[in-house]
Amino acid sequence: MAANQAQNGIEGIVLVIADVSASGAATAPSAPGTYPINSGMALPAGESRVAYADLSASDSGCKLISSEYTIGVSGSVSIDRVSGGAFAGSYDIQFDSGDRVQGFFSGTACGSIDNVNHPTCI
Repeated sequence: MAANQAQNGIEGIVLVIADVSASGAATAPSAPGTYPINSGMALPAGESRVAYADLSASDSGCKLISSEYTIGVSGSVSIDRVSGGAFAGSYDIQFDSGDRVQGFFSGTACGSIDNVNHPTCI
């Protein structure tokens, strides 16, 4: 993403997790914790953590295959480790398609992806 490129013919899960301040500002998680899935990214009363998830697939031209797009409606993302902008943890998510996906993730820190716009399809 930092290179502004998209892989064609891919299936994947997107997880968005955030800590939310009293003023409503969202920031990257700063400590381990559990983030409840919310399909609209609206923050339920009394919560300071939120997660969003979707499953999708793209065709050979990097276009979304709409029949294979589904949104997480319940479950959670658990962050077990936060270190230098990298996260590790697990997820257990129920999607509006009826699918349930469980798994683990671990990654390395990357630069900002704020400027990703119309990536090149590779």
